[in-house]
Amino acid sequence: MDPPPISLDLEIQQILEDIRHTALPELQELAQELLPTDKVPYDYIDSLDDRHKAISFQSSLLVYYSSKGRIVPRQYQLEANNVLADGLDIVVSSGTGSGKTLCQIIPNLLYPKTTSITISPLKRLQILQAAEFERWGISAICINEDTPNDKELWTKICSGHFQHLIVQPEQLKSF
Repeated sequence: MDPPPISLDLEIQQILEDIRHTALPELQELAQELLPTDKVPYDYIDSLDDRHKAISFQSSLLVYYSSKGRIVPRQYQLEANNVLADGLDIVVSSGTGSGKTLCQIIPNLLYPKTTSITISPLKRLQILQAAEFERWGISAICINEDTPNDKELWTKICSGHFQHLIVQPEQLKSF
């Protein structure tokens, strides 16, 4: 069962779906038409192979539409996303408020039928992160010692109902 979209209207959802299935030449054209030229890291994108160019343009357009034209990803956010698209691990270290959460959001926008996990040590931070994901139309849940032992909830979690899980480290142990 696919998780229900949270806050994006149907027209935007359809645009996002179309972007996910658009070929590179059309993505480049659309990006040049819509995205603020001074915000797009074209030097970086131009240095990529066609697959990574397409991923970068898709990511940029998905973020732009999802944020209602407010945000275009920075180079390091696109770099992080391309590394993840190659199936590799990445650590992003930067200051508070610098855009690390967008590095987590972009893959959820690009691959909406997947589930991702963030390990987050503080309950308050978990709540803020979940709210941010929800604003982007991504269903999220915090998993910590306060998560109820409710069979229906855990069935939903295990079946992929939530697109993003924000888990406290203590909850990662086996039982």
